Amino acid sequence: MLCLFALPAAAFADTSVRIDSPMTPPSWALMERALLEENARLIEAFHRKYVNPANGFLEVVEHWGGGDGPDDAMENFYNWPMVYILGGPRGTLERFLHVWEGHIRQYSAFGMYHKEFITSFDWEHNGEAYEPFLLLPLAIPDDLKTRQRTIRFADFYTGRDKNAANYDPVHKIIRSIHNGSRGPRLEATAEDWGGKTGWKYFAESGDWTQVKGDVPINLLATSIPVNAYILTGDSHYRDWVLEYAGAWRDRARANGGNIPSIIGLNGQVGEGWNGKWYGGLMGWNWTFGGWGILGRGMRIGFSNAMLVSGDASFIDAMRAQGRNFLDNRIKTADGLRLPDKFGDKGWSNPASGPYHESLFSDVYLATLSGPDLGRLDEAAIPAASQRRANPMWKYEYEAGRFEGGNEVAWIDYLRGNDPGYPERALRDAFAKIRWMTEGIRRDTSTPDTRLADSPHQIRLSEEAPLGVFGAVTGALVNLTLGGRHPHWSGGLLYSELRYFDPVARRPGLPEDVGALVTSITADSVKVTLVNLNQADEREVVVQTGAYGEHQCQSVQFRGNSQEVKQRFFRVRLNPGSGGEIVIRRSKYANRPVFDFPWDTRAQ
Repeated sequence: MLCLFALPAAAFADTSVRIDSPMTPPSWALMERALLEENARLIEAFHRKYVNPANGFLEVVEHWGGGDGPDDAMENFYNWPMVYILGGPRGTLERFLHVWEGHIRQYSAFGMYHKEFITSFDWEHNGEAYEPFLLLPLAIPDDLKTRQRTIRFADFYTGRDKNAANYDPVHKIIRSIHNGSRGPRLEATAEDWGGKTGWKYFAESGDWTQVKGDVPINLLATSIPVNAYILTGDSHYRDWVLEYAGAWRDRARANGGNIPSIIGLNGQVGEGWNGKWYGGLMGWNWTFGGWGILGRGMRIGFSNAMLVSGDASFIDAMRAQGRNFLDNRIKTADGLRLPDKFGDKGWSNPASGPYHESLFSDVYLATLSGPDLGRLDEAAIPAASQRRANPMWKYEYEAGRFEGGNEVAWIDYLRGNDPGYPERALRDAFAKIRWMTEGIRRDTSTPDTRLADSPHQIRLSEEAPLGVFGAVTGALVNLTLGGRHPHWSGGLLYSELRYFDPVARRPGLPEDVGALVTSITADSVKVTLVNLNQADEREVVVQTGAYGEHQCQSVQFRGNSQEVKQRFFRVRLNPGSGGEIVIRRSKYANRPVFDFPWDTRAQ
């Protein structure tokens, strides 16, 4: 992998490709455009029913803590900005901004926010609360409020805000599982977790008071400084991410490849938990723990470090963790299963959910190597071939609450094994929208009794246990961008491509344009672009990498190759035309940016 971070000097989209081959509108392209519109209708329906039009408040009874706090409010909107980023109507972004500003006022008045940020709470919940905010710079990079908030929030962790001493630079730890704008809390009660009215779960499921010390879930906090670095270019934020994530990487290396789950205030693994590396709140052997929780921190934090540095050692650490899972599979009545927990007696709790596959798919999509693909095949349960008859939006597959958590079926398509996948995944997306819209229509809850959790936990049947939750964008991210959907608990977008409309001066696929990524290899990406409009030409700018972090070396159409040597290029599509282009690119060759291609800063 290249790590040159060289900035291209050529003018905006100096290279252009003309696609003039007639193409009958393919079903996948028609479905993509329709799905963007249906997402807009879903967002409008949800906004109309659950959001106060005057102030943007979510119309629920507010609660303190993790039982039903502001994170649960924002989970309903976790990917709304993504609809606009993909090319959906501007109104979807405007509705989200109405909700986002309203919820800041709503929960600041309730006392859970200080300086517009959570006062002190854990990143299993914080990540859920700030996921849509993390996507905003992709949509509106020049928005002053978003820029100021990103910098302010990042400074709570990187040491620039001296009033929020969350980080210990000597031991390279975040000092508590409870951290935020008022700094770390070294003591907590069940009430801090469960709210003033009391949530029995937190009182009865273990000792929730031992919050001091660092835990892997805190690695989710790196997403905000990463955005601050991409927005500003200030190396302070990049260096902090590399220092903090690097310390966790080194601890995993020293622990036989297993990331430890508790680091004490003195920097020692296992401090306060009888020296056990697998102890700690939300740790390997915790009631509410195991890989399904702590693994989010490793996956997201190490991927973030890779983005800003191109340093493959972070992927190596994830790969080592995966090998340990495979080497310690547990025999069950259903076959070998990967362990989810580690305790005094070793590995335990064989899992059949999507938690492990996501680790292996993250590694493969970062390296695109054969051995890493082989390990993904070993880990996948059920296997890719067994997923073809199942809706992709169920809890245990690609979408639903864990949208983006498991890319196995999509990767199988990219390998050429499942040509019907695009249409099937898009059909499933429409089915999910129908189901969610029906849930909104049937919901009889009222604002004076409704939990923040209520809307996205509507259940219409056992077959679809998780309902109204965000928009439906997983298939679009996979198919059009060649990317994995951002994890709903604090993840950033990682994709091979991104599109911009140079006429409307906005992100996303231009009106009438469809895109289908058909192949991704270590040095190339194949994508079919089509103009559904039979009367008018369309123009799209294609960028290599969600942040232009990959350098496009050349682009080829119908055997003719053009040198690019930039992070983007133009494609002009004749009316009713379409075709496949081959993009040769060098991975992690540029400093990531949010700037749009026509912005001179992106050159």
